[in-house]
Amino acid sequence: MPFAVDRVEYLSGDRHVYGTVTRLGEPTRVIARLPSTVTTPISSGETHDFAIAPERLRFFDADSGLGREPLPVGS
Repeated sequence: MPFAVDRVEYLSGDRHVYGTVTRLGEPTRVIARLPSTVTTPISSGETHDFAIAPERLRFFDADSGLGREPLPVGS
């Protein structure tokens, strides 16, 4: 999926990459935590391919911010 990067933060040796993923139905806001072992250069304004193992996904309610059950892709 294309991941348009908005911002990159360096926290505790990890990088938190904020952006939007498309091709899931509606554009979806994503925060990806990359460990320090991932050395791929990533900057704001770039678009990268994005993939994640399904068991690593976490879902949150947009209104409350609380964790929620997974939704089918495209819902």
